[in-house]
Amino acid sequence: MKLFLADGFVLDEKSPQYRNNVLEFGDLAKMRLLPFLGEHNVLNSMRKLHK
Repeated sequence: MKLFLADGFVLDEKSPQYRNNVLEFGDLAKMRLLPFLGEHNVLNSMRKLHK
């Protein structure tokens, strides 16, 4: 996850927004990961394996 969050991230486990922060960082990493996989044909290769 850190690889796709160039600005890094800090989570405070005691924060009332902790769950929302985790989900937000996960969504951000996912949005950056999918185009990366698409550019490098990893996604296409994995799809062939799962057919």
